[in-house]
This record gives sequence, structure tokens and C-alpha cells, in this order.
Amino acid sequence: MVIKITSNKNSQYKEWRKLHLRKYRNNSKLFIIEGIKSLKEAIAWKNDFHAIVYSNKIHTVNGGKEIFKYISQIDVPLYELDNELLSKLSDLENSQGIIGILKQPSYKINNLINNKKVSIIILEGIQDPGNLGTIIRTADAAGIDGVILGKGCVDIYNSKVIRSTMGSIFHLPIIQELNLEDILVKLKERGFQIIGTDLNSHCFYNELTYSKKKGLIIGNESNGISKNILRLCSDVVKIPIKGHAQSLNAAVAAGILIYKMEGI
Repeated sequence: MVIKITSNKNSQYKEWRKLHLRKYRNNSKLFIIEGIKSLKEAIAWKNDFHAIVYSNKIHTVNGGKEIFKYISQIDVPLYELDNELLSKLSDLENSQGIIGILKQPSYKINNLINNKKVSIIILEGIQDPGNLGTIIRTADAAGIDGVILGKGCVDIYNSKVIRSTMGSIFHLPIIQELNLEDILVKLKERGFQIIGTDLNSHCFYNELTYSKKKGLIIGNESNGISKNILRLCSDVVKIPIKGHAQSLNAAVAAGILIYKMEGI
């Protein structure tokens, strides 16, 4: 059954529009994805849908008729909006006419760290949505087991983050809003090697021996890893700078370190 919404005063529609703000995503435990590719990926990875919203535009875009036929056959509440209402709900300049409202998955830290061999990425103060999305995508590509975000990082359900992950947000556990000091103490008690980065380190990243259980910390784009977190690291490394740049972009540095850590 398809429910039609024809007014921007509709209570359900107004609640969906609020999901562009982090506090409402946190309260409702819902988030928005947009476009045919994202919908297909979320469905393929068996994400839990709250609803799928579409307009007539879906029938005119490439791949639209196929995805519409598919969503009509699955057990997900469907809502039809006119093009103007969907455009106002969309965060894109040129929407494809389909939006998914998903339930935020819940992951337990103990399920992530209990294996004998595990690699996790730990992020402190990452602010740029593009950086966060790229780090998640790189972690996924390298086979990382999960990503942990400390308090103060940009929200993983920010629309720009989701687009930057190119679907990787659905592929691995991501846990956010954690107290990193507490988490690092717990990881060290479980035998994890905690690797940080600092330009003043005397150890280059390719000189370090990486253990089977390890966590790599990537710090804030401007300030790096804070002193309190750096003190909890087992090892601190740096990436050599041969030219005149003072440092590397956080996502670029993360990619170099992740692939070395995984022996790829």
C-alpha cells in the first residue's frame, strides 16, 4: 500500500525534514539516504528501513523504473510525494526522485573487539564530512573490522558523509559518540596495540611492527591527536614529509597508514 502525502504540513513529512539536523537524527534514531545507488546498496546489505519516499520523477531517471518495481515488492512502507515536496525533503540540487528513511544500526563495542585478530580505526575530532566519508570508504576497502568515533566528530549520518562513503557506511560497524579515553583503556586491557601519529615522533610508520589486534588513531584535521589520547598510545609514528608541506590531509594520511597496517 502506498500512502500519498500532498501537503508540507503533514506531520510525518515534517518529522522527516527534521532529520537533516543531527539532534533529531539522534532522538529518532533515523537517517536519510538519497538516490538509486544508495537505495540498492542499503537493500542489498539488509538495512532496516523506516520508509521509502518517492515522486513521479523516479520513473524518468536511469534505473528508476527497475528500482521502483523492486521496492513495490518488498515489505517497506512506501510514500508518494509530488516533485516539489520531495525536492524540499532532498539535500541534493538534482534529486533522482527517491529517498530512503533508515533506522540507525546498533553495534556493541564488545562484539567488535573480542576476536583474536582485529583492526579498528579510531577517530578523534574529525570535522570535515568528506574526510570522514573517505576514511570510512578506505577502511572498508582495506578490510578494517570497524570504526570508532569519539565525541566531537562530525555525525556519520550527515548527508555529505554518507555520499562520501560511496556505500561503505553499510558495510562495516561504525560506533560514534564514545569517550575515547575510556575506550583506549579498555582496548589496551584486551591486548590491543594502539597506534597514534605525531609529527614529532622518531618512528616512521613503515618501521613499526603491527600486531594482530590493533587500533589506529586519526586525529583532528588542524590539531592532530590530543595529548591525553597520545599518552594512551602504545606506539606513535609519523609519515615522512619530503617537500615543503607541513602535513598531510587527514584522509590521505589515514589511507597510507591503514594500508601499511594491514600489510596491503
